[in-house]
Amino acid sequence: MVYNGEIDAKTKALVKFLKEDSFLTVKEITKRCKVSRATVYRCLKPSKIKDKRKPSGRPHKVSSGDKRVIRRNIGKLRKIEGNFSCHQLRAQCGLQRVTDDVQ
Repeated sequence: MVYNGEIDAKTKALVKFLKEDSFLTVKEITKRCKVSRATVYRCLKPSKIKDKRKPSGRPHKVSSGDKRVIRRNIGKLRKIEGNFSCHQLRAQCGLQRVTDDVQ
């Protein structure tokens, strides 16, 4: 069974310290720290720093705030008019930069 839990920073630091400064073997480190051999190697592996990349693909035309405005105005237009078009919804929401072209 694979251990998927988070290893605390204290254990990671202790494993690195024991390996670099005291020159203990991995087997001796596993006994002292009470972790598995794979965990020791995982702690010694250089950390991968995740860089924030720009998301690929086409950007959304409607932001999350605009989506909330649309949902709110759909309810209002249903109470007022019953049936409405996308032109009326866009005018009610004030979203003139969003096109209603369907292709």
